[in-house]
Amino acid sequence: MNRRPEIDALRAIAFSLLILYHVGMLYVAGWEWHLKSTYTSEALQWPMLFVNRWRMDLIFLISGAATAFLMRRASRASFVRQRLWRLLLPLAFGVAVVVPIQPYCQGVANGLVEPGFLRFLGRYFTGYPWPRGAFDGWDYGFTWNHLWYLPYLLAYTLVLAAIEPRLRSPRVLRLRERIENLRGWRLLLYPALPLAVWTLALQQRFPPTHDLVNDWCNHALYFTVFLYGWLLADSERIWKELARLRRVSLAGALAAFGILAALALLRERFPWDGSPVVI
Repeated sequence: MNRRPEIDALRAIAFSLLILYHVGMLYVAGWEWHLKSTYTSEALQWPMLFVNRWRMDLIFLISGAATAFLMRRASRASFVRQRLWRLLLPLAFGVAVVVPIQPYCQGVANGLVEPGFLRFLGRYFTGYPWPRGAFDGWDYGFTWNHLWYLPYLLAYTLVLAAIEPRLRSPRVLRLRERIENLRGWRLLLYPALPLAVWTLALQQRFPPTHDLVNDWCNHALYFTVFLYGWLLADSERIWKELARLRRVSLAGALAAFGILAALALLRERFPWDGSPVVI
């Protein structure tokens, strides 16, 4: 199968939406963020919540598919070298040049960092002990902030490169064949079940940290979706079936979000303190 241009287009759309989402965080009322505008609106909460349910899952799904395309065109060693270069270089540049502006602005806005960007930079990479809560990542001294996607993607790529020969074993290939033969509601439901299990089992114990080391719920979710993308790239049967189910899956997604919204509103009206329910 040749590379699919729609995947590249979808990736561009997904990252554009991600940029709009982060801009929206400045203006959505009631949600904490590095900096907040003086003009906020509660009306933004629902569209932001809708996007938040799937935005990073979509990006890791696309990343998995793109990784599969790249792995075809190079040996495993060459592929790993390419990914190290293409992911570590922008990460290093971003951490050193782009990201420091955000903690500086946040620290100044919080009144915990003295104005003067050059003086701030002189302390930023030296392990200087910042006041507690000066900015997100203050306890690490410096932060990669929203570039966390790059080290996560690099980690998943290296793990996939290491286990890829095992994914070609007869047992895994038979499992893959069964997955590719899924049709109808099974193709929509079965891939969601592991994600539901990870969420129920890990979310309370491992809340999101984006620090790579202790973010086990996110790792379970994102790496699973990353593998789905890797599988999806090579499966013409799944592509055709997903295209056939596109209207049904859209309706199901909207219905699922409607249920989520209804439960959120119900919980807001009738808050639960966590105690057992006595009937």
